[in-house]
Amino acid sequence: PVPSILVIPASKVNSRCSETVMNSPGTLEELTSTPLTAAFTCTSNIALDLSAMNPTATPETMEVTSYTPSVTLMIKHPLLKGMGLAVNDAQVKIASLGVEIEQLNREATWQTTVRDIVTGYHSLSLAHKQYEVTQKGLEVAKSQLEQTRQLLEAHRATRSDLLAAQSAVAQREVTLISARSAILRATLTLKQLMGMKVTEGREYFRPVTPAEAGKVPDPRTLLTLALKRSREIQMLERQERILSRQELLARDATRPQLDLTLAAGPAGRSSTLTEAVSKMISFSGFTLSAGIDFRYSLGNRAARAAVDSTVASRKMTRLQKEDLANSVTMSAMLALDAYNSARLRHQASRLAVKVGRLHLAHEREKFALGKGTNHSVLLRLEELERAELALHQAAGDIAVARVNLDTLSGTVLGKYGLSLK
Repeated sequence: PVPSILVIPASKVNSRCSETVMNSPGTLEELTSTPLTAAFTCTSNIALDLSAMNPTATPETMEVTSYTPSVTLMIKHPLLKGMGLAVNDAQVKIASLGVEIEQLNREATWQTTVRDIVTGYHSLSLAHKQYEVTQKGLEVAKSQLEQTRQLLEAHRATRSDLLAAQSAVAQREVTLISARSAILRATLTLKQLMGMKVTEGREYFRPVTPAEAGKVPDPRTLLTLALKRSREIQMLERQERILSRQELLARDATRPQLDLTLAAGPAGRSSTLTEAVSKMISFSGFTLSAGIDFRYSLGNRAARAAVDSTVASRKMTRLQKEDLANSVTMSAMLALDAYNSARLRHQASRLAVKVGRLHLAHEREKFALGKGTNHSVLLRLEELERAELALHQAAGDIAVARVNLDTLSGTVLGKYGLSLK
């Protein structure tokens, strides 16, 4: 049997790179080794082929009369299709951009979650303020009812005054129950936003931090930051870059394949294996070959369709980015307008509360002196309650508008000491 020179299994990069360049005419050729190949991820393929042949063996004796070992270094480089680092690194860039999109998506989710939690917190705070205003109104109504009874006994008030006071007390008791239910709903909503079980913790949450007024942000700065730091816009920009690299790959697939192959290495030949290997090591013989491989798919409709599809996707992504930029700008303008409007309403409500308290005190003095009616007192009480509710509503709207502005400007996480890792 023909002896084998190598017993280490390996594989080739391309079968065309292992062409034998030392052939003896009219002899029997038998390959007695497995090629050893190494490939590198770049625009060229580099392979190492170690082999030995016995080109002279007689069928009668099957005796090996000649050995031809060789070591061949082969380099294959694309000249058209697959040429360039941009093409070969495209998949790596696409994967990297995919990771960036996922990180931006996580950060956008965090920002939305923080915004919703802060908004829910201020909703809970507003519900407590409404409860407190109603409770104070109920205390005033009860005090007015007691005073009306005393005046009625002294024949200084009418029966209708008593009924009006009793009706006012009953209405505020019902409103107080509704306000307590609003606190419960706000508490459950906040628990759900915080990822808590609705049965976990206290039944009613009570806020301890007052609403922040803050400063009015500069409109131009706000719009610039909103467009620059919008995570959704950044994700679309990364998606557009991914499509750009996919288009590069699709266009490369439409090109014909033209590869240059170079092979060179030492070789030895002798009737004994030891001497043949020694000649190969001493470079007594040398082989050199070159070749060009050209391939082209007629029509290539699938590759061209992939290019058209990628180009259309890029155009759609670009339009989506422009539309999203307009939406972000509009949201920033509306949030800024809501912030400024809430501040103006807060100032007006503070004045209305001050005036309402003076009017209520004046009407109660008139009623005690018998110069007024209970209807007038209760009317002033309702005006004061509306002014106080409007004041707290404006304060809550300021806080909500502020967190919306922080979210649009991309500073909401840093404001509350949060960072994404």
